[in-house]
Amino acid sequence: MTGRRPTGVHTLYGMRASLYTGKARAYLIKQNIEYLEVVPGTPRFIKQIVPKIGRMMIPTLETPDGEIIQDSTEIIDHFEKKGLARESAYPTTPRQLAVAHVLEIYGSEGLLRPAMHYRWNFPEINDAFIERNFADGLRPGAPEEEALAAAQHGMDRMRLAASAFGVSPETVPVVESAYLELLDLLQAHFSAAPYLLGGRPSLADYGLIAPLYAHLSRDPHPSTLMKQRAHRVFRWTERMNSRNAERGSISDDSTDFFENDGIPDSLKAILRHAAEELVPETESTARFLDEWLESQDGVEAGAVLERGLGLCHFELRGTRIDALAQPYRILLLQRLQDACNSMPADSRRSVADLFEEVGLAPLLEIRTRRRVERANHREVLGAPAA
Repeated sequence: MTGRRPTGVHTLYGMRASLYTGKARAYLIKQNIEYLEVVPGTPRFIKQIVPKIGRMMIPTLETPDGEIIQDSTEIIDHFEKKGLARESAYPTTPRQLAVAHVLEIYGSEGLLRPAMHYRWNFPEINDAFIERNFADGLRPGAPEEEALAAAQHGMDRMRLAASAFGVSPETVPVVESAYLELLDLLQAHFSAAPYLLGGRPSLADYGLIAPLYAHLSRDPHPSTLMKQRAHRVFRWTERMNSRNAERGSISDDSTDFFENDGIPDSLKAILRHAAEELVPETESTARFLDEWLESQDGVEAGAVLERGLGLCHFELRGTRIDALAQPYRILLLQRLQDACNSMPADSRRSVADLFEEVGLAPLLEIRTRRRVERANHREVLGAPAA
């Protein structure tokens, strides 16, 4: 692609191999929003978009009038706030809205370990496929040697990042066992409903599709694993990338969320599973951020926060995991808490009762001394938490 772009359509800068691009892409498809997907190695992105966002980061959306939006959640909220969504990603009932936020956190942050493990720890099966994806995305149209060199550089960086997310020889057994259990739970749920909250996708689906598409349903080794162990989960990943989902393979033909703010038992089982990892890691991340703040000398509001501030640690099934403490997790947690705090008292009680039942109650209480905000396409330090 040249430096020009078509007028009248949105441009999504991203890659098929990119975890967070999958979240934004699925939303654009499901909302019937006209867009053109462009890989980040193109001249326009490098020369015109990267200077505006300050770093090489995808997904990034460019609107027809030139507005730049970086971050999958902000891309979703851009269309929601403008009333351009065909079917809003946000349920209107309290328990389903809270669950949608929880599963966005779980997909965007909590499933990074299996995504990284199953991509990078099976090089003999995965690497040729990933190399081609990276080469085509980072150096489109370049001579083969240059394209492959760029691909290897990108792959080496991401392979190192896997350890920062807590993937190590010591943690692999628990990462694999937890992921396989999740596949089984999702398989059971998608046997009765096409999406997590019923007959249409929500923020929960857009959160989970991020790791479950780009890494876990496309890369050769985890793709085969998913197809053999949980074919209905694989069909859901296809459904999430199709504008109009086919019917007939599942019993629920509804095109709306579950009635009466319902959370079926199969979804409660997924929430219990998510809580086992999501709660301790989020608590550890919040502690780390507070300790980091204490070690700094009067950090002012608006200060840019790095994607990872250092390693926090927690236990999962008796195994210690050291993982990057990411302010972005706290940002998503605040979205959940803000949504719940804006509800009437009886709705808050309903959410609290559900969270207590499935082990998620601490997520409503975890606070950091300072909020995490977004400004100029980056996470920044906010004001003291209320």
